[in-house]
Amino acid sequence: MQKWRNWEAEGKADWLLALKRESVIGPLAVQSKLGVQRVDEAAVEFGLGRSVVYELLKRYRQRS
Repeated sequence: MQKWRNWEAEGKADWLLALKRESVIGPLAVQSKLGVQRVDEAAVEFGLGRSVVYELLKRYRQRS
């Protein structure tokens, strides 16, 4: 039973992280021209590299 609770807590944490990322990536994805500064700000906020943010943008745009 303990394993299930750990999984559930981790699942919620992952979901909250996804929602946070979407709240930043969504507005960036709809911009026609995206500056490096904005991408870098998102990268710093998420603790990710610039290339990962570009990949998230690509996936978000494909999904829309």
